[in-house]
Amino acid sequence: MTSQVTLVDVKVEAGSSMESPPKVTQHNRNVTLERESLSCFSLVFYSTLFVMLDVWKQVTSYGMKYFNNNVYPMPQTQVVAITEVFKFSLFVVSFLIDAGGFRALCKIRVSLWYAVPAIIYSLTNNIYYYALHFVTPPVWNVLIQLRIVFTALSYRAFFKRSITPVQWLGLILLITALTLTNYSGGQTLLGQDQKILIAFFLATLVSCISIVGSLTMEYLFKNDNRSFHEMQMYIYGFGSIATWLLYALESLTRETPPWKGDPALIHSMLIGCIILSCLSGVVVALIVKKLDNIVKLYTQSVSNMLTSVACTVFFPDHFHINFTFFACLILIFIGISLYESPNLGLKTLFCDFWNWITNAPLKDMLFFIIGALTVLIVLFFLLV
Repeated sequence: MTSQVTLVDVKVEAGSSMESPPKVTQHNRNVTLERESLSCFSLVFYSTLFVMLDVWKQVTSYGMKYFNNNVYPMPQTQVVAITEVFKFSLFVVSFLIDAGGFRALCKIRVSLWYAVPAIIYSLTNNIYYYALHFVTPPVWNVLIQLRIVFTALSYRAFFKRSITPVQWLGLILLITALTLTNYSGGQTLLGQDQKILIAFFLATLVSCISIVGSLTMEYLFKNDNRSFHEMQMYIYGFGSIATWLLYALESLTRETPPWKGDPALIHSMLIGCIILSCLSGVVVALIVKKLDNIVKLYTQSVSNMLTSVACTVFFPDHFHINFTFFACLILIFIGISLYESPNLGLKTLFCDFWNWITNAPLKDMLFFIIGALTVLIVLFFLLV
């Protein structure tokens, strides 16, 4: 695209002993959310690294509650706030190393654009906890998958990114698999006293505003000329302010929960959760910068399912999985492969397969068999 967007920077005043910072500047850059030219190995590497970190982060996060008699040792907002401060500190140090010392801090030009994703993520995290008053977590996980479709539509509508029918099929398979997963074990979308309409409204709200935050962050990462360390420093700086304000508000109305388990074990879980949250946050930023938010979302979907496997091993009395789970896991990987088909070189393979089916002498019979098998499989999933 040839349109131009201007990023207006806010000047930070330096002390009298430091040299004056540059004047307010404008960076005119082409609008782009295109991916960097990465190999298939890089795509798999970043995604796999995030999945590994995120799975263990969720295990340690739940472990704090599990080994503390089913009570979190501290408010969730406090854990998030501490994590944001650690991330901010990490990128302040990395920025100083990259920029050559403390004098670089006197030359930075803070952009308020970076406050947008930080504030939005703080809001969506709190809406999640509010939504659990109306529905269970599995129901919320189904409803929140609207953001995958909304994100794809946003790319298509606002940034004119081409999405092929094969990629749309991949997204549909992904959402279908995630929905069917939450029917396993007798779970259903509607339950007694659950206000599904309110939850649906909240999920739609979160899906819409999270897109604003995600696309703002992706746009800044790919169009701002600041270094990656500096951009991350701004995001986690604003995030630290927002999360600590939310924690302060919560602390006014909620007492600190008691520690009922082994302090050494709980401390280990807490420290592990914070460290893994920091590392996974860095990898997520790299995925958004080098790839896009769709990759981030379906990588998180894989992570959520593999977390269920890990929880079955470590917390067997709280979690169990069945055949439906593994079948849906296969569907998720098929959906990801379809969406990534232009990057993985699968387009020719699918085209050849489609031509073979449409030109087959018994194509009508094949379509009938495929349709019948699809109906039977879906019914089987719902009845397992």
